[in-house]
Amino acid sequence: MAARILLNFGGCKFEKDGVTATFSGGKGIFEFSPIQFRRRKANGGWANKLKGYDVKSSCTELYNIESTDYEQYQALANILTALIGVDETVTVTPRFDGIEETNSYECFLDSSFKPEDLHRVKIGQVVGLNFIAKDMSIQIPTNISDVETKNWVFETSDGTQENAVFETSNTVQENAIFKE
Repeated sequence: MAARILLNFGGCKFEKDGVTATFSGGKGIFEFSPIQFRRRKANGGWANKLKGYDVKSSCTELYNIESTDYEQYQALANILTALIGVDETVTVTPRFDGIEETNSYECFLDSSFKPEDLHRVKIGQVVGLNFIAKDMSIQIPTNISDVETKNWVFETSDGTQENAVFETSNTVQENAIFKE
């Protein structure tokens, strides 16, 4: 059994002027911050008016460890370089799986591009980026992914297979595998 994942599940995709960079192993995070106007009323209580949401997204764990990952990094660097000196955005899809309907936003870069080495030997790098959407959103999306039941199991010491998702404790057994 699998959970139905809010706002999809997948890696990170960036697009600008026909250039695309996709990190299938990236971790995409959405944050919807309320934009509201609050004032004190004459009776001492609060009046509050919610206008919409600032959409913030983070794309973390963008790894450069496989032999062709550098190509995605070069594409991403070209996309970010194209933003210099202009009031333009990059299309960010923080939970891109290539199949399900996904949420994309036109965003401004809101962090530094800072590749970090994974170790003190040349085994790879990782980057994390933050973005903020150009426009306010008037709703929080409700799409989900993983709508079909999946059987995540683990093998016990006697060779039998058991359900790997423990709903009562919201945990997953270590070394779980997907069984068709």
